[in-house]
Parts: sequence; structure tokens; C-alpha cells
Amino acid sequence: GMRGGNLILIAARPSVGKSAFAQDIAETVARQGKKVLFYSLEMSDEELGERWLSRSSGVPLDNITDHKMGKEEWKTATDAFQYLSGLPILVCDDPALTVERIRAQARTTPNVALIVVDFLTLMKSGQQEQNRNLEIGAISRNLKLLAMELKIPIIALSQLNRNVSDTDKPGLSALRDSGELEQNANKVIFLWNIDREEGIKGVSVAKNR
Repeated sequence: GMRGGNLILIAARPSVGKSAFAQDIAETVARQGKKVLFYSLEMSDEELGERWLSRSSGVPLDNITDHKMGKEEWKTATDAFQYLSGLPILVCDDPALTVERIRAQARTTPNVALIVVDFLTLMKSGQQEQNRNLEIGAISRNLKLLAMELKIPIIALSQLNRNVSDTDKPGLSALRDSGELEQNANKVIFLWNIDREEGIKGVSVAKNR
């Protein structure tokens, strides 16, 4: 459902699974041989890699980060690492990320098919704005223009307002920081917890222009 020129928002409360959901999409695209630029502002590239390795191998994340793996887990993790290292996914964890930096890298990286920004509300606009709401609006607007310029989809992760529970199905009014997010996005996807114990998540496409 992703088309060139689309800005797609994935929004949820913290620790619901936005990053994992975006990683799944990126991996699916990369498995088709298409190049993905993945910008991680919340985690370092090492932390992101460990999480990706854990998800791909099934080895618990704590075992990977503490280097406490049995023989079978080492083999499973090694196989998963070889598989992941062969995927055309480029990860950048620059904390001073701006849309201009993304544009510069995308233009100099051949055959980019998808850009993922994790997450939008940690980005800087690179311009002087009166308040954070206006800044977030400017960033989302520029990401939309960049998607149209490059003719590829851009996925941007976003937070929800604090008064929204992570177990409630969110509506568009729950988007945090700026009403322009809803306006600028072609698609808005919400995640929430249905059953924390079982790890069951709700997924809602709240906007599909």
C-alpha cells in the first residue's frame, strides 16, 4: 500500500512497538532487493542492530546484549546476522538529523526505495520556528515534499498525546505536537496494546488518502 510520494505516519504511545513495526516493513522491502535508508534518532545503530538481531533470530535481547548465549543460540544468532548483513538497509543514528541531511544522503545513495525516520518528533527543522508545534509541522511538510521529489515513500514514526492510554484505540486527534501531521500525511497508522501479556497489538489505518 505504499506509493512513491507518500508520507506515512506510524504513531503509538512509547513501548508499544512502533520501531519493531517499522523494522518489519523495512526488512520486507529490503528482501525484495530494494535499498532502505533507516534513520534512528531514539537508538544508536548498535542498539538497533541488537534488537534487529534478536527479532530475526529469536534469541532474547538480554542474552545478546550481555553476551550470554549458549552454543545453539550463538549459531542461530550468527545465521541471522549473516542474513541481515546481506540486506540493503543503511542505518544512520545522527542525533542532529534534518530533512536537508536526509535529502543529501538520499540523492547520493543510488536506488533508494524507502526512507524510515524513527522518530519524527526528535528531528530538528534547521529553521527558526516560534514553537515546537510549528517546527513539527514544518518537518512533516518538508518530509512530504521530499517524498514527492524522490518519488519514494517515507515512513515517519510519531508519538501520541500523553492523555491517550496505550490500550485505547487512538484517533487522529491523538497525534502529538501538531495538527499538521494529520494534514501532511497520506496515511496514518496507529498501534496500541490489546493484550500486553500475550504481546497482541492493534493496528488501525486511520487515514488512507
